[in-house]
Amino acid sequence: MPLLDGRYEIHSESAGPAGSSTFLATTPSGDVVRIAWYDISGEQEAAFERYRRLIRQLMRAQQAAVVDVVSRPGAHYVVWRIPPDGAAAQHQRSLEPSLSTLIREAGFDPETARSIRIDGSSGARLFELPFTTATDGRASVGIEAPAKTPRRWLPPNLDRGLLKTWGLSLLLLLSAALTFVAAWELQTNDAIVVLPDVVGLPYQSAAATLSNAGLRVRPVAIARDNATSGDVIATVPTAGTTLRPGREVLLRVAIPTGQLAPRIVPRLVGLSSVAASRATLEGSDLLLGEVITLHLDTPAGI
Repeated sequence: MPLLDGRYEIHSESAGPAGSSTFLATTPSGDVVRIAWYDISGEQEAAFERYRRLIRQLMRAQQAAVVDVVSRPGAHYVVWRIPPDGAAAQHQRSLEPSLSTLIREAGFDPETARSIRIDGSSGARLFELPFTTATDGRASVGIEAPAKTPRRWLPPNLDRGLLKTWGLSLLLLLSAALTFVAAWELQTNDAIVVLPDVVGLPYQSAAATLSNAGLRVRPVAIARDNATSGDVIATVPTAGTTLRPGREVLLRVAIPTGQLAPRIVPRLVGLSSVAASRATLEGSDLLLGEVITLHLDTPAGI
């Protein structure tokens, strides 16, 4: 899959307001996110930097569901988290007064924002705030360069035929440069691995095949009476999936029924870190599953 900014695997793209695009993508850790990408002019750099600082402030206060916000030459975008299933019904029609005031004071329009209250949370979190026209006119998303008065910069006696020749030469040079850049991007920014089919192979052979392809492997034992012990019976994701090198592949390995003793899940509630939870589980021969961070009225990390 193509990569955005060398980090995010792009699944789909749609056009947004003038000068913006929306991407559905996957982070290096495998989370699905929505990326709002803006093509802004030089005159809008200061406004977008103010917008970036606002988003950062909301991230630190856990008021915005944002993975990252980037502002640098050639890359201006926000990586928004996807609301949990069912949370869309809890869409807040109006922001909390303090959040609305903060956005307005930064020079942006709180009416364009979208917040959602997650079950069990003490407040709504921001899941959308476009880089849009501010209520006080200090920022704009027009992404269209302001109209300028045409200026005569060509000497009146310049040979027009010579000008056309120069223009054609410049166009050819520009085309060659763009071709080189595109080829370089394809080699450095779009490396992918097609997941080979290893179902039916012994675990060691399957693991070696995936490792040679640049992928990481995590085995999980599955009780099966009708399969050869130690053989791979399934992979997650499935064969043929395109992945970036370094991504993890789950190998489900057959083990005869009766060889897998049940384990009692230890108590994790109240532990002070994910690392402590992982260590406690591994002490019971269990693996840590998906970790989800929620905005709750409790100390962070518990």
